[in-house]
Amino acid sequence: DNCGGTVSVTVADINNGATGCNGSPYIVTRTYTLTDCGGLTTTLVQTITAMDSTSPIISDTPENITVACYDEIPVADIINIIATDNCTASSELVISVIDTSNGGDSTLSNPLVITRVYTVSDTCGNSATTSQTITVEDCGADIEITKEASVTSAFVSQEISFTITAINNGPQEATNIVINEQLPNGYEYISHTTLSGDYDEFLGVWSVDALAVGEETALEITVEVLNIADHTNIASLESIDQIDIDDTNDSDQVTLGVVLGIETCIKVYNLFTPHEVDNVNDYFTIDCIENFPNNKLQIFNRWGNIVYSAYGYLNTWDGVSTGRATLNKENKVPAGTYYYILDLGTGEKAMSGWIYIN
Repeated sequence: DNCGGTVSVTVADINNGATGCNGSPYIVTRTYTLTDCGGLTTTLVQTITAMDSTSPIISDTPENITVACYDEIPVADIINIIATDNCTASSELVISVIDTSNGGDSTLSNPLVITRVYTVSDTCGNSATTSQTITVEDCGADIEITKEASVTSAFVSQEISFTITAINNGPQEATNIVINEQLPNGYEYISHTTLSGDYDEFLGVWSVDALAVGEETALEITVEVLNIADHTNIASLESIDQIDIDDTNDSDQVTLGVVLGIETCIKVYNLFTPHEVDNVNDYFTIDCIENFPNNKLQIFNRWGNIVYSAYGYLNTWDGVSTGRATLNKENKVPAGTYYYILDLGTGEKAMSGWIYIN
């Protein structure tokens, strides 16, 4: 001061009340007032602007990993995310996590890749991100279903059995396996046995708790054949806990070739004409005989002598005698009435009747 003496200084701050974040700067107007001994004053004004536009710095993140199945995917590792910020204390930083996947099926050829993004935000909304890649491969199981029948053809009221086999081809253990084995209308349930699991014959559902890799189990169902034209039996995998990595072998089916009753199937033609040269009606014919491969046929003349016999007869007798009393086995038996006994090999009573060779 020009007069000497002491100059006093006072300071007054006024702020704009803004947040101080990016787009809303916090502005302080600081006024310095200098007063000399004579009461004369001079003021100085300082403007201080504070605005946080700096993102946090992430210094440590979880490593990329590869796991074998879903249950091995770790939870988000927020605790081990280390970050600092120029304005916000580390304890006040907010960390969020978002997982996205590539939609893979967790097989070696198409692994599931999860990209886990950690976002660290300060109080002003400035953020920084870091990511972790989690690869899931060799996950799931391959349950293969096969089905077989005890016969390839049957007749009405015959008892047959179906065997359904389930095997786990891996690569993981399969749990809570549910297989649909609903009998069609052409069969009536009698009984069943299982190597493992439970079969509900009313719901047609076979439930197995677990199958290790390479392990197989089986269900055998005994049924009676009904005279209803619905004889395609299908077994199919309904569900497992794991991913089913191959759905091409999830089902199998069996259809019996011919399912008819003896009364409606077997028909013996009582007349044939092997002596004529017109190539018509030259063989002793029995409809449906091919469905009874264990049959036995015997033909007798009027004196009770066997003129022909065969096991597994297939409509091939042309009238030539094969009996022991035949002198010339190249000649056909004389015209006349003959008698047959036909055992179908089913355990039922043998059939008998007459035929006429013209």
